[in-house]
Amino acid sequence: MKLVDFSEQSEWLQLRQAMGAADTGSFELHDPERHLSHQELKALAEQGLVIPASRLLLLKDRTLAHKNRRVWVRQTGVEYPQWHVSSCHEVDQWRHKNVDVLASISTQEPELADGKTSGICMACLAEMGYQGIDSRRIRRVDFAEQVKAEFSLAAFFSEYPPDWSV
Repeated sequence: MKLVDFSEQSEWLQLRQAMGAADTGSFELHDPERHLSHQELKALAEQGLVIPASRLLLLKDRTLAHKNRRVWVRQTGVEYPQWHVSSCHEVDQWRHKNVDVLASISTQEPELADGKTSGICMACLAEMGYQGIDSRRIRRVDFAEQVKAEFSLAAFFSEYPPDWSV
């Protein structure tokens, strides 16, 4: 069945002109299982969103996502939690055990209980090959410490933008 193209009919053109619409626009169906609501997106950006780890998606570049946003996560209820950007062994265990995690897209690096902000999981960075790090280079303490010290969520999200298409 072929649908009628109304885009060139004079009545529609006049109506569009009267409305001040330059083009026909587009429409995307909002699927709450695949797309974040405005409230969820605001929570992800501000205080984070607690979700079951089983709801995390593993993207092709080995980063983590919740619905249609790339996220970083940390386990809830842990005194000194590391934060994760990829599916390392620990995150895989959380996903299988359905542990609650705090997911966020904030570039404000989370402060740990000891006042430091260098809680990025090095296994995550090796899993995704971030800045050339791999399982062999992570064993070189000087190199791993340099990558860890220079890591920032702002730089991470500029290389791996939070918004991605599902």
